[in-house]
Amino acid sequence: MALLGALALLFLLGNLGMQKGASSLPTNVSTIVMLTEVLWASGSSVWLGAGHLSARLLLGAAMILGSATLAALE
Repeated sequence: MALLGALALLFLLGNLGMQKGASSLPTNVSTIVMLTEVLWASGSSVWLGAGHLSARLLLGAAMILGSATLAALE
C-alpha cells in the first residue's frame, strides 16, 4: 500500500511539474507538446502490446501531426 501511495505522489508531482513548465512556454509550443503526448501514449501502448495498430489509430495520428504542424507554422 505504501508503494501505491508513493507512486501516486510521484505521479502528482510529475503532473504539477508539467503544468508549471507548460505555463511558462508560449501557447503554440505547449500545444505541440500536449498534442504529441497522445502520440507517445498510443505508440507505447502498441509497443507494449496493450493496443494494436488500426486505420482509425493511424488516421488519428495523422490528424494530430497535421494540427501540430499547423500550430508550429503560426
